[in-house]
Amino acid sequence: MKKYYSAVIFCLLFLALNGCARLTEPFKILWGSSMKALEEARPNASVSTFQCREEECFRQVLSIAKENHLTVFTSDPKKPLIVLMGFTGSINTTEVGVFFSEIEPNKTKVEIVSLSPTAQEIATKLLTGQLKKTFTELHGNP
Repeated sequence: MKKYYSAVIFCLLFLALNGCARLTEPFKILWGSSMKALEEARPNASVSTFQCREEECFRQVLSIAKENHLTVFTSDPKKPLIVLMGFTGSINTTEVGVFFSEIEPNKTKVEIVSLSPTAQEIATKLLTGQLKKTFTELHGNP
């Protein structure tokens, strides 16, 4: 029986590491690590645009997370997406997604979204406030 569970876990890890998103998504949902819900909530995101390159903004959000003792649940510079947890004033396991889109060179759109409106508001105030200290916020967001 132990060999059976080991084989199943090995297969799931193999599929997950090889990018078989359609096959692994149901398992991610059960495990609690699906980004699908955050992706679908993006139309309700808090949006800001900053004068910076996408990778600079990405690194700065990771730095802000570290300084504020937030949990980095997922960090994927290829998507680019960061999922954070542990914002004061919201439940520790509430996920907040931070999506980055470089609109043009040195101009990055940052979308902050959560399924919890409270967590989204708290995260937006913290992250946007801290990003403004490093980068110029551009108005007239897309």
